[in-house]
Formats: sequence, C-alpha cells, structure tokens
Amino acid sequence: MSVLRDLIGVGVTEATRERQRDRLLRLAARLPRPLVRAGVALHRALWRASRSRDAGAPDTLFFFVTNICNQSCVHCFYAAELNRPTQAMKLEDVRALARSIRGRTPTVFLCGGEPTTRRDLPDIAEAFIRVAKVRRLFITTNGILQDRVFATVERALALPGRFQLRMPVSLDGPEPMHDAIRKFPGGFRKATETLERLLERATRDPRLVPMITSVIQKGNAEGFAEFYRSLRTRYDCEVQFILIRQDGRDAGGLDKTILLDAGNAEDLLPDPDTCRRILRDIEAFEAARPSPSLMPAFRASMAEHHLTVATEHRAVAPCVAPQSFATISPDGGTSLCELAKPYGNLRDFGYDLRAAWNSPAANGQRAQLSACWCTYPCALQNSVMRDPTALTTSLDYVRKRLT
Repeated sequence: MSVLRDLIGVGVTEATRERQRDRLLRLAARLPRPLVRAGVALHRALWRASRSRDAGAPDTLFFFVTNICNQSCVHCFYAAELNRPTQAMKLEDVRALARSIRGRTPTVFLCGGEPTTRRDLPDIAEAFIRVAKVRRLFITTNGILQDRVFATVERALALPGRFQLRMPVSLDGPEPMHDAIRKFPGGFRKATETLERLLERATRDPRLVPMITSVIQKGNAEGFAEFYRSLRTRYDCEVQFILIRQDGRDAGGLDKTILLDAGNAEDLLPDPDTCRRILRDIEAFEAARPSPSLMPAFRASMAEHHLTVATEHRAVAPCVAPQSFATISPDGGTSLCELAKPYGNLRDFGYDLRAAWNSPAANGQRAQLSACWCTYPCALQNSVMRDPTALTTSLDYVRKRLT
C-alpha cells in the first residue's frame, strides 16, 4: 500500500487519488506474472541493500502519543495499556525525536489512546512536519474532541510544504452498533460530524486527506457490507476496512513472552466464510458503481492473506517490520513492532531514535522477530508488497475481477 502511495502525487483531490490508485492497480494486475515477480524481487533487493548499507532510520514510525482514551472499544488491541498512570514524553523530547529522523522517516502515525486527548497535539504535529520533514502524517481519531482535531489540522495546514495530513476517522457500524462497540453514546454522531467538517476543509487544501477506517469483527459482521455501502454512497473519501487483529492469538514463530499482550481474551474474528461473504458483497457493490474501483478488491486480497495467517498459522511473506518500523510508547519505550515489548527507552538514547534503532538492543529484538508471523495489518501489508509470491497472489485475486 505504501508503494501505491509513493506513486501518487501530494496535493490532489480524493477523486483524482482514487483514479490514480485504480489505474496503477489495473496496470499491475495486467502485467505478466514473471515480470511482476522480477519487479518485486528487484524492489526488495534494492530496499535490503539500502537497509544494509545504512540502517539509518525506520521507514515508518508509530508514535503512541498518549495512552489516554475517552472510549472503551471492545476490539482495542491496546486496552491493557489504556488510562494507566504514565509519564508521557514532554514536548521538548518529541522535538528532539523529530530532529533525529529529519528527512529519513517519510511516514509517521500519531496514535494512542486517542491522540487528541493531548492538548499539545498541534505542537507535536508541527514538529513532525516542520522539523522531521515527514511526507505523510497520519492522525487516527474517534472524532469526539472536535476543537482539538481542528486546532491540529489548522496548525498543520498553516505550514508550507508538500506533505499529506491523513486523518482516519474510526467508524465501526451504524449509529447504535458503533456506539455499543465503543461504549460511548453519541460517539457516532460526533465522528460523522468531524468527518464531514474534515471533508469540507479538504476542499480548500488537498494536503488534508480525510478517510474512514473500519474494523470487521464479530460485533459488526452482520450488516457490515450494507454499512460499507452506505459510507461509500454518502462520503467522498477512502474507506479502509481490515479484519480485526488479534496479536498474540494470531502470532507465531517467536517466543510469545516478548509480546506486550497475549491478545483478546475472546476470539473476535468472524469465521472465514462470514469474512469472505462480506468481502464478496463489498466487491460486488464496487463493481456496480458508475466508476468501479479495484482498490477494495486489493484490500480483500489482503484480508485473504490475513485469514491464511489466522487459520493456517503460518507466514504468507517474510515480515519486514523489524527492518522498517519503529514503535514508541507514550513514556518513550521503543520497539521494532507494536506487538513487542520495548527493548529500551528513548531517554537512554537522548531521544535520538536513530541511535536507539541501530543499537545492540534493537538488533537483539530483530533477531527475536526474524521468523515471526501475525495479523498486524501494517506489517502484513508491507510484507506482502515486498514479497514476489504474496504480491503476485494478491494481483491474481485482482486480475480475476478486471473488466
């Protein structure tokens, strides 16, 4: 998915962005399989060579700016850490972190908890855009604290430069279902109000990219496809859907004692037949639209990889997270993957992420994660995109749906 993002220009409308994604995907799906395999193998070799020459800094940073959240989602993978007393990194520490990766880490996710519960979120966003020079800054929000959402947006968009501020708003079902899943009455109304305001703001600055993110789980499986159709009909933005990740339950190839959490106590992943029915319904809806897009089919192919990992308990591609990702917890603890316990704390490295990421402790964790597999979507998708066999399988899935 990151490869597709890199090929699409900054500062274009969502409609243009969707057309560009679809054209690239149609082109890739029509290429001969040997050419696809060779191209992906070359891309992976060049990427590995760049990593071995200078590990430098991660491609992608996941920064949990807070563990405070104003909702209690039943599917939250971070639930055990939420609202626990902790000493969060200070703003000056965040700025030092941003300086340490200046121009080297193109993609940063600000997550939590709910990021907007931090009053200094506008300053944090500015640090990563102005100081770190990121190309894509993601801030996932539940949309409840609207004033803070838009204070952050306006601060970011006041800055010069060619960057994307991507704002995924979480929507998990129609109003009663969404509010029940998130245990927050009125949450759906707030979230949709925030989304609509973001979409209006994006018409005046296309660097802002509002989007919807939904997690398919047992609590919303019944009727999810209809909900998806309503979102695509009502909102002119990208709608991302993923199957619920279950971390420890769906991970293997490693010593599970290094994981932060053993996973949800309850198995929240719908059965494979239900998942595939949802995917088929979404694809049928997209195919019937006036301007059909193949991106939902590509996301469905990723969901098929997810199901393979969860049901067959094996990797579909070598994981690239230990060589690509960094995760930072609110107190500065850092690891190579969201699932893993910290190997150290940034304060011990002067808040220099590059120093931490290239340390013996980090290399020790890389060895521990060298043969792991899981359903963590960001790691799974990036791994598939760099593996000739797995990506060819995804493109074959899309090719069957070409018209």
